[in-house]
Parts: sequence; C-alpha cells; structure tokens
Amino acid sequence: MKKYIKVICSCFVLLSVMLSIFSCGNKYKDDVKSETIANAVAEKLSVEGGYTVSDSDSFKYDFKEPSYVDDYIIMFAKSGTNMNRFGIFHVNDKKSVDDMKEIVTEYVEKYKTNFNYDYLPLENPKIEGGTVKTYGNYVVFMFLTDSDQTTAENQISELLNK
Repeated sequence: MKKYIKVICSCFVLLSVMLSIFSCGNKYKDDVKSETIANAVAEKLSVEGGYTVSDSDSFKYDFKEPSYVDDYIIMFAKSGTNMNRFGIFHVNDKKSVDDMKEIVTEYVEKYKTNFNYDYLPLENPKIEGGTVKTYGNYVVFMFLTDSDQTTAENQISELLNK
C-alpha cells in the first residue's frame, strides 16, 4: 500500500511540475491595449512636437485591414522632418500572428525601398533600420534610431512580460 501511495504522490508531483512548465510557455500578457503600449513608448521617446495617431486609412490600405487584428495603433512624429514611426497590432488569434507579421514586414520593406526623400538625410538610418518584432499576440514595427528602438523594446517588454 505504501508503494502505491508513493507512486501516486510521485505522479502528482510530476504532473504539477509539467503543468507549471507548460503554463510558462506564453511569457507575454495578452490584455494590454495597443494605445497604452504606444503612449508609454511615445512618452519615453520625446520628439519635438510629440506624436500623433495615424487615421484608419493607413490600417485599411497599408495593412490590408485583416479581421484577426482586434486592436491597433500607428503613431508618428508630428514634425514633418522627423521619421519616428511605430505601430502596434494585437492579433486575436495566435495562429494569425505570423500572417500579420508578414503583412507588417511587407509594409516595412516597401517603406525602405520607396521612402519619402523629404525627410532629412539624418533620418535615413531610421528608415533603413526599420524592424518588425512579435511579443506574443502583438506585432510591432518601428522606424527609430538604434537607441530609441532599444528604449521602445524595453518599454514594450516591461509592459507585456508576465
């Protein structure tokens, strides 16, 4: 009888350990509004004149308005000479994250090859260094300086890490 109790206890402990390991698989929160994230990033990345939010036309035309995106924001510097731009998209279906990442990557690559030369030459590295990253169900693009990008990534991680 003691042998069975030990086996049952061992199975219970093993099951508990396995559940705790698998429950840690998703290391990002899934309930933070894109606007909350973007405002926190914008606060850390001060630019002259601040940031403004893009209208829904950009989402419709540049990002194909996929139905699996249930929350998004695209922000850019108000100053016409500053290229700072970033977007945060929350995908409601984990299976569709890669699809959205592909759409956002196409946008970033298109912007890199067809960018507006009205920006100051100092802005070119931001355009050339445009990135796309995922944080769980969030897809993020950024056109920022390297140091601003690091700051933005740290802020996003701080808000989304469990």
